[in-house]
Amino acid sequence: MSRAFEYTFGFPPNLSIAGVPAGTNVLVAGPSDACALDLALALTAPEETSDESALFVSSDEPGEDLLKRFDGIDVEADLARVGVVDCSAESTSNRFVGRHGAIEGPGDLRKIAVEMSTLYETLVERGPAGVRMGLFSVSGLLEHSEHREVTRFVHTFTGRVLATEDLGVVYVDTERSSDSVVDGLSHFCDLRVDVRVTDGVPLVRVTDTDGLRQDWTSLDLGLKEGRETA
Repeated sequence: MSRAFEYTFGFPPNLSIAGVPAGTNVLVAGPSDACALDLALALTAPEETSDESALFVSSDEPGEDLLKRFDGIDVEADLARVGVVDCSAESTSNRFVGRHGAIEGPGDLRKIAVEMSTLYETLVERGPAGVRMGLFSVSGLLEHSEHREVTRFVHTFTGRVLATEDLGVVYVDTERSSDSVVDGLSHFCDLRVDVRVTDGVPLVRVTDTDGLRQDWTSLDLGLKEGRETA
């Protein structure tokens, strides 16, 4: 498979990231209440005019809740082309049961990987242009598995994105993970996007593939009417 194109980000419009080559992994780091998760979700939104799909791994909240959060972002994405591997500890009867049975929780990394592969193949059949894959979040996995095992999982995740020439977005909650963990994860990714809140204003800073760090700039997520930031 070869995709000689760049992924583009139509949302949020003021985020200074140009088109990135297929096979790129992006690390989004910030507290969830600073819109960091919403931003990570926005980056995985398929372009409206493309034939892309999206695949989410949800370890922090039930898959249905994550989809509602995604739908609350002002993006023009077809939810029929979005798949969720639900491994959150909160899920009970509403868990999306995969082809190989229910995932026991965020610590069931082997089953998560199997379900990702199965769902990926289904999505590629629907949208051969590519799959934007989001891991939400590494922090949730770390709370249920050893650091070494999660690191290996993230390495495999980002390696697959590179091999299949897709787009990967890895989110880490900086209130639940140390600076050393965040810095370690950045080695698996090509771009890093940091998010914080100063005086009530969400700010974002991008570190590009050459290691050049941009200045902090305000972030306008433009949530749909009725949606509030976490």
